[in-house]
Amino acid sequence: MLAFIVTFMLANLQTPKLDGPLLHAVYLFAIAAPMLVMSLSFASIRSNQSVRGWRILEVISGGAWMVGGVGQITFTLGIGSLIAHLNSVALTIFIYSAVAASALLFIFACVYAIPYVRYNKPKEQKKEGDDVALPLQDAQS
Repeated sequence: MLAFIVTFMLANLQTPKLDGPLLHAVYLFAIAAPMLVMSLSFASIRSNQSVRGWRILEVISGGAWMVGGVGQITFTLGIGSLIAHLNSVALTIFIYSAVAASALLFIFACVYAIPYVRYNKPKEQKKEGDDVALPLQDAQS
């Protein structure tokens, strides 16, 4: 994403005047670039609990992860403005595909959650031959 932003900005240095959607894309990319750099720099911090100040490192990493998400959304809006500059029909397709991708993300997350929850139970709940350990079964026996 950062390479695309740099390439886009360099390509537009030669353009004498930018139209509305292209100017919005430049603004959105200028906003997204520092967010993406911060996310790239700080979101990958892994702390060890034996290190002094590890909670501060975890908070910085979580905050950078959220800033990176906002940067990705801003980048996507910039791509939408760039597509709007090129063609309005392509912009409509881009919007529909973004909505469809969001819906598919939710559906696939739900599908993924079923086996994840089933096979990642805490050890005290797992019994041989039982899918679900109920506390009432032991009390009635």
